Amino acid sequence: MFHRSNLVFLTGILFAFFLVACGGDSSKIQNATLESTTIIQNPTRGVGFQAQATSKFSHMDKEFQLPELLWPTFEYRMIAAGPRHAQVKAEFCVIDEAQGIPFTPGEKVEVIEEARCMNVYHMIPDSSPIRHVMGFTKVRVISTGQEGWTFSKVVRITE
Repeated sequence: MFHRSNLVFLTGILFAFFLVACGGDSSKIQNATLESTTIIQNPTRGVGFQAQATSKFSHMDKEFQLPELLWPTFEYRMIAAGPRHAQVKAEFCVIDEAQGIPFTPGEKVEVIEEARCMNVYHMIPDSSPIRHVMGFTKVRVISTGQEGWTFSKVVRITE
C-alpha cells in the first residue's frame, strides 16, 4: 500500500513533469519571407474536405494569385463549409481585400502568431467571396515594424 508521503511525492513528480511538458517555449519568433503565391482553386472541392474525385474535375482547376496584402485585423466567423455548403460549419478568418495594405514580395518578416482558423473567407470588391483552405499568419515586417495578417501560403519560413 502507498503511504501518504509516497502519494504526495508521486503527485509532486507528476506535477513537475506536466509543467515541463506543457510549458514549452511556444513564443519563439521565426524569420520568414513574404512571397508572391499562386494557388489552384476548384469549385468542386468543399472547404476543409478532401476532394474524392479530383482528377475527374481537374478541368475546373483555376489558378488564383493570392493578393500581396497585410490586414491589420480580421474576424472569426462560423460559415457553412460542407459539400455544396450544406449543414457543416467551419471556423473561417474573414477578410475584406479593400482593407488590406500592400507588401513587397521578398520582404523579410518575423512570424508572430498563427490564427486558429484553417479556412479563409476572402471578400473581394465587386466580386463573389472566395473560400481558401489555408491558415492565416500574423507577421512583423522587419524593415518597417509594421504588423499584419496574411495568407499562410504567402509566408515562407527561412529558418
